[in-house]
Amino acid sequence: MTGPRSKGTIGLMNLLPLLGHKLGYIDGKWVAARSGRTRRVINPATGEALAEVPQMGEAETLLAIGAASEAVKQEAPLEERRHWLSAIHQALLENKVELGRIVTLEQGKPHPEAVGEVEYAAGFFGFFATQMDCLKPERLPISIRGCRWTLHHRPAGVVGLLRGARHRSGFS
Repeated sequence: MTGPRSKGTIGLMNLLPLLGHKLGYIDGKWVAARSGRTRRVINPATGEALAEVPQMGEAETLLAIGAASEAVKQEAPLEERRHWLSAIHQALLENKVELGRIVTLEQGKPHPEAVGEVEYAAGFFGFFATQMDCLKPERLPISIRGCRWTLHHRPAGVVGLLRGARHRSGFS
């Protein structure tokens, strides 16, 4: 067995079909860290180095926030948004065994628990896909000075989230 700082062969994660890219996805592109720095993903059960990934930092965070701020300005019809969420929900469920395997390798969780975490994350996308009708404009039942009022729901903006690594998919 190798230690947690192993310089062992990096290759196991390369065999996982869902991991075609080991880069960050920002503004529609796969990107490395601007600093060029990387970090090893270590299997906590064996100490084996699984992959080398970019060590993203402030520059990449600001780039992602900027891209998300621009994207949120482009309105999409509710049905399209429902479709996106449903598609993500379905993709997570269709790939839950493989995604669970990835979580097990990088976090050391038992596979059934890791699959449960993927199902948990999928549940958020599935739930909110069913809630799109809540975003339809609402005509308020009151009239003030003869005016009718319609309530439109709009995004407030981009939110950044820092979270612990133990529940990655459920809070993403």
